[in-house]
Amino acid sequence: MSEATQESGGSKRPGVASACTVCYQKKIRCDLASGKSSCSNCVLYSVECRPRLRKRRRVIGESRDDINVIQQNQTSPTVSTSFSPGSNQNQCQSSADQSQTALAECLLDMARDETSLSTDRQNTDLQAHTANMPREYGDPAEEDVQSTPMSLVHDGRALYFSAIEGRNRESTKAYPEGDGASPSDIAILEASKAFDFPSRAIKTFLIDSFFKYCYPWVPVVERKWLEPSSTEQPPSPLLVQAVLLAGSRVTSMGSVSSKDLYMKAKALFHSNQEKNPIILIIACLLLQWWNPAGPERISLDSSVFWQRTGVGIATQIGLHRETSTQKNKTFRRRLWWSLAARDFQISAAHGRPKAIQTEESTVPPLTIEDFRQGDPHASFSVNYVSISEIFCRIGECHSRGLITDGMWLHFRNDLYFWIRELPSELRLFRQNPQQGLKEYGLLSRQLHIMYFVVLIILFRKPTMSSGTPPIEIHSTSGLIVAASFIAGIFEELLIRDEILNLGPAIYKFFLLTAGVVLLEASKLRVLPDNDVAEDFDIIKRSLRRFADRYPSALATLHILEVLEQSQERQDTSANILRTERDVLPLFREFGPGLCRAWPLLEGGTKSHSTWAQTPNLGIDSMQLSSFAGNTGAEVAESHNYIDDTMATLWSEMNDPLSWILESSIFSG
Repeated sequence: MSEATQESGGSKRPGVASACTVCYQKKIRCDLASGKSSCSNCVLYSVECRPRLRKRRRVIGESRDDINVIQQNQTSPTVSTSFSPGSNQNQCQSSADQSQTALAECLLDMARDETSLSTDRQNTDLQAHTANMPREYGDPAEEDVQSTPMSLVHDGRALYFSAIEGRNRESTKAYPEGDGASPSDIAILEASKAFDFPSRAIKTFLIDSFFKYCYPWVPVVERKWLEPSSTEQPPSPLLVQAVLLAGSRVTSMGSVSSKDLYMKAKALFHSNQEKNPIILIIACLLLQWWNPAGPERISLDSSVFWQRTGVGIATQIGLHRETSTQKNKTFRRRLWWSLAARDFQISAAHGRPKAIQTEESTVPPLTIEDFRQGDPHASFSVNYVSISEIFCRIGECHSRGLITDGMWLHFRNDLYFWIRELPSELRLFRQNPQQGLKEYGLLSRQLHIMYFVVLIILFRKPTMSSGTPPIEIHSTSGLIVAASFIAGIFEELLIRDEILNLGPAIYKFFLLTAGVVLLEASKLRVLPDNDVAEDFDIIKRSLRRFADRYPSALATLHILEVLEQSQERQDTSANILRTERDVLPLFREFGPGLCRAWPLLEGGTKSHSTWAQTPNLGIDSMQLSSFAGNTGAEVAESHNYIDDTMATLWSEMNDPLSWILESSIFSG
C-alpha cells in the first residue's frame, strides 16, 4: 500500500503520510486515510489526532497553500465525534506481537498524559479514565488527589528492604504496561453494547433505587459521579453500569434486564477501559448484586469471585494500610470496611477462608466520623460492619472447634454491647419493650436478622477439637427464640413485598439457619405445632420469593424440604429444653412482638414483665449489672485469653460450616 494518502475525492494530499503522528511513532496501523478527521486509535485513547507531515523534497507544482493547510491541521486540535469499534478491529491487523506491544505502549503514554481526556460527551464511553480520587466528605476544601495506577501501587517489599521504598514510579518505566485494550476487547464491548444506557427515565429510577436500597451497604458512591458535568470529568461507564445493575436487582422493574446490565459492566471491567483502581474496587462490590450461583457451585460470576477480585486490587493499592500522610482517609476507610464486611459475611456463611486478614491491616475501625455530617445511613453502616466481624469470628472458631469458655464469654459480651449500643433509630422495640415495636424500618430489620443468626451460631453447642474440654454453654430456648424472631421479621418483609429490596448479605444462609432450628423445635415439640409450622412456612415462602430473583435459593429450599421429610418427632425431656441465665441479657432489648416462641424465655408463661424483676428468667438487677460491666474478673480473663491466642485462632479455615446441616443441632 502506498504511503501517500488519497482523499475521498480521489486527489492526493501532497506531503501527508497515511498515518497520524501517534500511530507512526508507535508503529501501528492507522486508518486516518479513510476520510475521517481522527483515526480510530486516537479516538480510542482520546488523544489529539494530527496528520504526520512527511519530510521530503517538495514536488514541482506543489503549492504553498497546500503546505499551509497541512500545517494548520497539525496545530489545530481535532475532537472526534464518532467511532466504530468494529472498523478499528478490521484495520488493526498487523502481526500479533507488534500490535499488542504497540497498543500497550500507547496506553501507557496516554495514562501519563493528563491532557488526553476529552470533554466531548460522545466520547466518554471510549476514554481510558485516570479519574481523581473522590473528594473527602469531611473536608470539602481538601485538594483532590491526582491518581494513576502507577502512583497508587502499594509495594510491600519495602518492609524487608527500605532502600526500595518509593521506587515504584521509576521501576514501572523499565517495561511496557501490558494491559491495553486490544481489538478483540473492542469487539466484545461492541457486541455487548457496553456503552448503551437505558432511557433517561429508567436510568434515573435505577440510580434512585440504588441510593435507597444499596448505598447503605456500600457507602462509597456519590450521585454526582454518575451525572455528566461541564466542570468535572464525565462519568465512568463501568461505574454507571455497575450502579444500574445493583439498582435493578433491588427493584421489580421488568423493562430492563439485569443480565444485560451485568454483561455490559463485566465486559467493561475485563476490557481494561477503566484505569482508576478505586472505580474498579467499587465495581467489584456492586457486581456482587448479580450473584447467580450459591456456594454449592463453582462460578466466575458469583459474589465470591468479585469479592476476592476487589480485595486483590485493594491490597495492590495499599488500601489495607493507612499512613498519616494519606489524603481522603475517611473515604478509604469506608471503602476498605465495605470490602471487609462482605468478606466477613461470605467467609462465615460459606465456611471458607477470609480474603482479608484484619491483623495485616492498619486501617482504624469505621466510625460515624468517617461519613459526611448528616449522612442518614452512617449508623447503619458502622453497625453492619461490626456485627459482620463478630459473625465471622464466631464462625471461624466453630469451624475449628475451638470455642472455649473464655472465648464463648468474649463473644457473648461483644454481642451484648453491640445490641445495647445500637442507636434508637435502628432498634426493633421501644426503650421499654413492654411498649411494643418501634415504627417499621427496613434497615433495622436487616440488622436484627444478622444479630439473631449470630445468636443461633453462638448458642449452638460446638463440636470441640480433640483434646479440648467440651463446654456446656448453650441455650436451647435461645436458639428457638432467635429463629422465631427471624421468621417474624421475614413475615413482615413478605407482607410488604420487600424481600427483593434486601441488601447483598447472605440471606439464603440466614433462612437456612432459622429453618434448621425450627425443624428441630418441631421435632422436640417444645411449642404448639401451629406456631412452629407457621414460622417454618414463612421461611420456605421467603426462599421461594428469593428464587424469583436468585434461583440458587431453590437449593436452600430443597435442603430444608429434605430435612423436613426425614425428621422424626420425639418428646422433650426437661434436660433438653433449658435457658441459661447468662444468655438472657442478649434478649433484654426485645419483647414478644415478632416472636411466637417468646414464652420459652419466660418459663412457659405468656405474661411479659420487666427483665430485672422476672423470677422465671433467673436473673436479678445485681447480676445484670455485673454482666454489663466490662471489669469483672471473668470478662477480663476472657479478654486476656483472646489477646494471647488471637494469632493462632484467626488463621485460615480448612473445613466448611457443615455443622449447620447436622441432623441435630442441639446435641453435642
